[in-house]
Amino acid sequence: MKPSFKLNLHISINKVLGIVQILVIISACLGLIYITYFLYNNFYIALTESQIIIDLRDKVAVETVNAKKFDNIIKNIDNKTTQKETGVVLDLFR
Repeated sequence: MKPSFKLNLHISINKVLGIVQILVIISACLGLIYITYFLYNNFYIALTESQIIIDLRDKVAVETVNAKKFDNIIKNIDNKTTQKETGVVLDLFR
């Protein structure tokens, strides 16, 4: 026995072109969305963060700090605040 089914495909060129046109428009929209997302994440955010860093650098670092003087001051403060060893502590409640 032979199979008794036939594929009857009567699709016109206009239907195929309509479907292809819709698929091209959808893929173009998806490509545009992806390009916009890529440019936003990789360029716009980097540029705005670098501009913020430049602005903050101008506000924070007005003058440079002399490291030797700073370390000397910190050492002097530490020496003043450390507890010195005392000899015998007298009991005041005797």
